[in-house]
Amino acid sequence: GTMLGIALAFSGVGGAVFVPLASKLVQTFGWRSAQLTMGLIAGALAIPFTAFIVYSKPEDIGLLPYGSHDGDSLREHIQSDKSNGTLTKDALKSISFYLCATFAALTMMVANISTHIHNMTESRGFITTTAAFSVSMFMLGITIGKILLGYLNDKIGLTGCVWIAVTLGVLGALGFLFNSNSYIILFISTGFMGIATALATLAPPLLVKKVFGMLDYTLIYSYITSISMFIGAISVSLYGFIYDKTHSFNYILIIIIAALIISALSLTAAIRQTLKLKSPKKVTVSN
Repeated sequence: GTMLGIALAFSGVGGAVFVPLASKLVQTFGWRSAQLTMGLIAGALAIPFTAFIVYSKPEDIGLLPYGSHDGDSLREHIQSDKSNGTLTKDALKSISFYLCATFAALTMMVANISTHIHNMTESRGFITTTAAFSVSMFMLGITIGKILLGYLNDKIGLTGCVWIAVTLGVLGALGFLFNSNSYIILFISTGFMGIATALATLAPPLLVKKVFGMLDYTLIYSYITSISMFIGAISVSLYGFIYDKTHSFNYILIIIIAALIISALSLTAAIRQTLKLKSPKKVTVSN
């Protein structure tokens, strides 16, 4: 969880750096030149790292995974992980699968509010400069959230870290909903919402692994990701439609609060369902 959080955190860093850069390039040179420039930057950063630094396994460079000490016991643990778990056909028939899909889809809906943070801030009467800084606070929240939630997952478990993120996200949405002119509340609220947004990429793979194991992890996770992306795509249009009809972000924020709470309940139910199925059955011996 910790290492996954650190790796994913740099998407927030990238957003905080490259979104303003892309905006400036579009204003100065036009969107075609900006798109070409951003593509060249992405290639220059990604290709050398992928070719010379990224490895499939730590053993490729004589190392063990983070947190491991005994190579033999680690290999036994990995083999055990791969041999245990749920088949895809069985997962698709289970309640846990649809609970996991609900969690992933709702957290993706929450994450898609990121495209509206700037306009939401301006709708509250703040100037454009403040709105831009609000977006930066949101991206900072994503960065901190991914590292923090990854660490908390390792320390207190997935359920606990998700409820912490959901609580912060709800507080952030409420801050946006009722704040009128406080800069401090605005920036704290956007930061909290950024932390909750981190769930969309960090939590689903951890949840699928916890619920279904590693036997058919890749295929099961791909199904859940497809569902979440589909619902996420619908939510983008839904938010725009709601704003066009109401000329307010208040209803969208209420949807975000509901989505956060239902997502946490879905995750909790999925994990409890799995623990119930995995709990040892009592055997009665008759004389």
